[in-house]
Amino acid sequence: MIALWFRLEAIEVWSLFSDYTLISAIVALVLIVISGIFVKTRFRGLLERLGVTPFEIFYFILGLMVFLTN
Repeated sequence: MIALWFRLEAIEVWSLFSDYTLISAIVALVLIVISGIFVKTRFRGLLERLGVTPFEIFYFILGLMVFLTN
């Protein structure tokens, strides 16, 4: 996601999406670290799902943006 952020930052049309890419990467990293801390608790499955959600939303928005710009 960080490599994609660098590439999208250079393209004017995709510059707003590059900010979303960077924010999604940071949120996903934070959620993965939090799920690693609470790996022994009973909320492990819930935290794993919350950690994957930013990636799923990111790929949905990416596909939507490609569909709308083409």
